[in-house]
Amino acid sequence: MRWGRQAAKFGEMSVDRLAKDIGLHPFMIVGIALGIGAIIGTARYRPLRGKPVIARRHTRARKGNSK
Repeated sequence: MRWGRQAAKFGEMSVDRLAKDIGLHPFMIVGIALGIGAIIGTARYRPLRGKPVIARRHTRARKGNSK
């Protein structure tokens, strides 16, 4: 029970501090969120490096045509 109360108190303090920081610097918080979103977006949709892999069709070997 004591740990639960301490955790709840710590959580409330964290939320209060975050709300205070957001109130003081709202544009900075929005800028950081947009920057992180842009980094994740470009990392997810970047083109593959090197040559693209081309699927090859399997061909059957003809009888009597060995090299």
